Amino acid sequence: MVRFMTTQPSSEAAEPIEAVAARFEVHDPALQHDPHPVYARLRAERPVAHSDMHGGHHILSRYDDVLAVLQDPARFSSSGVLIPSWEFPVGGPQIPLEIDGEDHRLYRVALASLFSPAQIAPLEPLMRTTARRLLAAISAKGGGEMISEYASPLAAETFLHTFDMTRDVLPDLLAYKDLLIRGGGERRDDLAAGSPAIVGLFQEQLERRRAEGATGPDAMSQLLRARFAGRPLTDDEIVNISVVIMLASLDTTSAALGNILAFLVNHPDHRRQLTQDPALIPGAVEELLRYEGMISNGRLVTEKATVGGVELSPGERVMLLYASTGRDERKYDDPETVQFERANIRHLTFGAGPHRCLGMHLARLTLRVGIEELHGVTTDYRLAPGSEPEWALGHVRGLLSLELTF
Repeated sequence: MVRFMTTQPSSEAAEPIEAVAARFEVHDPALQHDPHPVYARLRAERPVAHSDMHGGHHILSRYDDVLAVLQDPARFSSSGVLIPSWEFPVGGPQIPLEIDGEDHRLYRVALASLFSPAQIAPLEPLMRTTARRLLAAISAKGGGEMISEYASPLAAETFLHTFDMTRDVLPDLLAYKDLLIRGGGERRDDLAAGSPAIVGLFQEQLERRRAEGATGPDAMSQLLRARFAGRPLTDDEIVNISVVIMLASLDTTSAALGNILAFLVNHPDHRRQLTQDPALIPGAVEELLRYEGMISNGRLVTEKATVGGVELSPGERVMLLYASTGRDERKYDDPETVQFERANIRHLTFGAGPHRCLGMHLARLTLRVGIEELHGVTTDYRLAPGSEPEWALGHVRGLLSLELTF
């Protein structure tokens, strides 16, 4: 059984919330296993708390406070969204994640067609074919490791198809992704050493598409045709954007699918609801994105502001605990109970405001297909005897491994 802790360890529960907050950071292994007891204390006792880690920053845990910051980009900049902060090693700030104001809007306009529902819908047959091939291999041996053998390659092969890249590049992309997402800013030398090869890979793809006239439907050709304020995107911008899309595709979506699978294997009654009524799956995806939210992002205060009764000054940083907002008792009735037919979920897993996730339609499709195809093969899956899920560290909370038997 996957062990999802529901109670705070007694020693930490007795500790003042100020002390708990002071050492808070998203790379804490204890938080990765189950951050929600700490999140619940923060919401109840100190909704705008302060951590001494990584130079000091505020921690926002309530839904309304996080939403207010996300919807106020004039006072809360997206420049340097990660805490601990680090310099994106592929040509400046992440586009469009760390861009503000009119430039951000123009980048969003340039990228909108890549992620529109009309662009995403035709990917469904490919996803289903990929999922069935992956599941056939897993089923043939009676089960498998569902992150590396299913969730990750399902998301990754969609990315490869979108960019018209071959499977042989995937190991290098995954290794580089892990350095960026899981390194915690501590492996800068490895990043510096690995970045030229990844930049070169995307640059080579860009030049090939340019030589072919950039007329195709693949993402690189679309980026070559895109316009920013009337001009073409530069090569550096295109490579930067490509790496950002790669990170979201290869990590965030696969982490979400892994978290959903972990919940379902641990809650057979909920799994039974989906097998008896597959029409519940889209709602289940939204409810589990709320309940098992996995993202934390930051903002930089640029103007004096008050959030949750706490005055914030320019230059201070705030950590937004999206995952905590999904269980905020002030926003949701009975938030600790998963209800697949819950109405008006409005979770913040995809963010809000001008930086709301561009790839949310692709993510939702991947998660829905991932569940539907698994249940088309088996509804009787269990945690493999003697195995324990291994949680990954970083700003995206997810599983490194989830061994199941069919």
